[in-house]
Amino acid sequence: NMYELTRNTLGAHLHSAARMHMAISLLNKAIDDNKKITVSDSFEISRHFQMPENAAMKRSLCGLDTNAGATLEIDREYPDVLSTLYVTIGPPRNTLYMPLPICAEKLHPAMSNYRWSEAAWKHFDAVSFKAPIAKEWSEFEAAATAKVAKAKVEARKLLKSGKRAEAVKLINSTAEALWDEAAAL
Repeated sequence: NMYELTRNTLGAHLHSAARMHMAISLLNKAIDDNKKITVSDSFEISRHFQMPENAAMKRSLCGLDTNAGATLEIDREYPDVLSTLYVTIGPPRNTLYMPLPICAEKLHPAMSNYRWSEAAWKHFDAVSFKAPIAKEWSEFEAAATAKVAKAKVEARKLLKSGKRAEAVKLINSTAEALWDEAAAL
């Protein structure tokens, strides 16, 4: 276990423990409020930067040096087609979470040529770290997760009828359309 073999200082260990406490508290709150943890909850939690007032360590999950975020939604029945990685390209408070299907056949060029990352860091430099998440980003992410979920319902039907290639094509085309839409943001 890497954690047991760490050579962190006591201060660094306590720092990590404070962050872990915050993550567990926020996950438990999501369960208490909704009886489950949603993809959107994961986005929100990863962007969380506040600590309780009585916390000795004032470092939360997302900090000035946080440079990416990801959450994986695994499908139990068809994990090789319907599982989706949601990833930020850049600091989570300064960019969008994008769906990346596990069966992705290609990426949007802006994702792999640093344009997306550069835009996120430019935004990071232009606004306060504690600035609210842009409303259009939150709206896009909610709409994108809904579109991915809808595509998965249709793809599941295709998979159940033995049409794997069609299901993969549907999932990929849905993601590609969302990537184009997000690149404009």
